Order: sequence, then structure tokens, then C-alpha cells
Amino acid sequence: MISYLLEVTLYQFILLAVYHAGFKRYTFFGVNRFFLLLSVLISFLLPFISMPGIVQQNPIMLPEIVLVSGSISPKEIIDTTSINWNLDVVLYVGFVVFALLFAVRIFKLYRIISLNSRKKENNYIMVNLKSENEVFSWFNYVFAHNDKLSEETLSHELVHIKQKHSIDIIILEITQVILWFSPVIRWYKHELQLVHEYQADARASKESVSSYAQLLVNELFQVNELSLVHNFWKVSQIKSRIKMLKKMKTPKIKSFKYLLVLPLLAVMTLQYSCSREENVSEVYQSDDVNKTQLTDEDVYNFQAVDVQPQIKGIDQSFSKEDKYLAFQKFIMKHVKDNFQYPEEAKNNGEQGRVIAQFIIGTDGKVKDVKVLRGVTEELDAEAVRIVKLIPDLEPAQNEGKKVPVSFMLPITFKLQ
Repeated sequence: MISYLLEVTLYQFILLAVYHAGFKRYTFFGVNRFFLLLSVLISFLLPFISMPGIVQQNPIMLPEIVLVSGSISPKEIIDTTSINWNLDVVLYVGFVVFALLFAVRIFKLYRIISLNSRKKENNYIMVNLKSENEVFSWFNYVFAHNDKLSEETLSHELVHIKQKHSIDIIILEITQVILWFSPVIRWYKHELQLVHEYQADARASKESVSSYAQLLVNELFQVNELSLVHNFWKVSQIKSRIKMLKKMKTPKIKSFKYLLVLPLLAVMTLQYSCSREENVSEVYQSDDVNKTQLTDEDVYNFQAVDVQPQIKGIDQSFSKEDKYLAFQKFIMKHVKDNFQYPEEAKNNGEQGRVIAQFIIGTDGKVKDVKVLRGVTEELDAEAVRIVKLIPDLEPAQNEGKKVPVSFMLPITFKLQ
């Protein structure tokens, strides 16, 4: 989950940087709005796009296990799944906290609506605020003091309502709950709200750009800037809005530059797929690696199968992630229980990282154990011995058939 969200954040950063460098200054406000929203959606989908040939070529790397010579206790085994579990807890706590903050902001808005007088107009509801320094809109509500709501201001807020800008903000708020740790999503929200203001200003200033710009300058107040609403007097955006009002319209021919994003997406997808290939298969590139690889096309990668190998007797109500976590812990416990540091390796001061490859066959048994990256004969042999002792498992299945699945298990031998 964490690695997936980090990949999403990386894609968002790249796409937003492209927007900032290439399209932000264009007056194609509707296109820019669509680009920002679509890039958020695409960033969540890109990590799932992969090249089928790559997925099945190499085995998945299991979490590394560090074995220390002497008396072994659970604390002396570095179990990366427990680290991941702790990070998952932090991640889920963040989800809850930011979801609560989102709910509080929604509650505050409804409280403002309920505590102030309202008047239903033709296509909006006017909420009469006691404060003269605030003018903003949210869905079909316009919030303002009656004496401060000029014709230009109302026209501006009605554009937000007609264009349904509040839906965009809700989408970004929900995304921020998911990516609460990411500064990129906050940058997205800022840029999207700015595009909303440009759209509304363009419509509201049709009569006179100069007088509308003067209105923005003359009516600057220190107001309460709520993140969920479109605030007419949002001080941080006034300068950009005035500059955009004065800007000449971008020639339509430049709209074709948006198409350049398509090959960029293709390159990003290819690069990600290839990087996964490189990360999984980097052990094959070293000179000290046994380069004998799987040649049987029927051997699958763990991630490519419909049903992954499981511990026998595991509760089938568990989620796929919980089953895989149980599988990892099962392997780690097995290694801990069966580990014996070779005496000769101890005496010779031998230590290092061994990467073993193995297959869980259609019968659930471990077979074809190989050393991909070795250290010494003794440590390599111990790693192979431990892997061969792995108890039978429930085999993987793909398209309703039992299939063999390949794995790599890194074991680090360390002297006290």
C-alpha cells in the first residue's frame, strides 16, 4: 500500500510539474481544469499498468531476513514485514485523522448555513453572513453580507456554482485524505482553485476588465480562507488573478501542446514497468551471480496469478494482503526455527547476503532451489538447506488451474 501511494505521488508530481512548466499560463481554463483533475485520476491508475511479459519473467523478492550467529531470538531477526506493518499503522492513522478533519470542515460549513438567515433565489441559495469581510460559495450556496455583495461579485460566485467547482474541491479533499502525507496534493488543490478563480473572473469581467481588476484591488480584506470554499477575496490569489485578467488570450494553436502529454504518459508507464523489471532482476546482473534463470514459461511470478500460494489451513475470510503477510511471516519463522550458522563459516569469519531462488510447485512443494547470489560454499549450502525444508503450502492458481510460482529469498548471515 505504502509503495503504491508513493508511486502515485511521484506520478502526480511529474504531471503537475509538466502543467506548471507548460500550461499554467495558458488561458485555456477549462482544459487546464480537466488536465488537473484527469492527472490526479491517471496517477492512481498508472501503477497498475504493466507489460505482461515482464510480470512473468522473474520471481518476486521476499523480505530480507538477517540471521545472527549465537543464540537466536526473534529480536535478532530483522523482519521487514513488521516494519511495513508499523508503517501501515501510521498510514491508516493518517487516513483517520485527515478524514475527521475533512468531516469537521464540512460540519463547519453546515453550521454556518444553519446559523444564518437564508434566501432561495432562482438558481442559488443566499446565506446572509454577519461579517462584511467574507464572500464565498459552496455548491449552490452563496455566502456574503447583503451590503457587500456587488453585482460583479455575485456574478463571479455564480460561475463557481454553474461550473460545479465544489465537486472538484471535494475530489481533491478526498484525495488528500488518501495522500495525507503528500505536499503534492496540496499543490494540486492550490492550482485547481486558482484555475476556478480564473474561470469565474473571465466570465464576471466581460463588461470591463479594468473595473473588475480595480474591484479586486480595492476590496482586499483579511478574511477567513476556508479550504473547501471559493473565497472571492482570497488574498494569496489576488495578484495572480489580476495578472491573468490582463493577459491576452492564448492562441488556439497552442492547445495542441496538451497532446504532448500522451507520449510522456507512455514513457512513464514503460519506465515504471522496466524499473520493476530491473529491481526484481538486478541480482542477475552481477558477475558473482549464477545466471541460470527459469526457462519454463509455465512458471509464474507471484503477482501474476489469480490465487497466490497460501499457508495450509489459513482462514479464507482473510484479505489477499493478510494472506500474503501470513505467508511472509510463515517463511520467516521457518528460517528462524531451522537456522544453524555453519561452524566452519564462523571460524573463518564468513558473513554476507545469500539470495536463493525457489519454486512452489503445483503440488505445493518447494523445488528447484538455486543460489542466485552467493557468499561462500558453507553459507550458500545453509541457505539452500533451509529453503528445501519449507513445509508444503497450498499451490498458486491461475485461471482455475494450479500453477508453479517462483520466489527469491534474501538471507543475510551476520556474525556477532
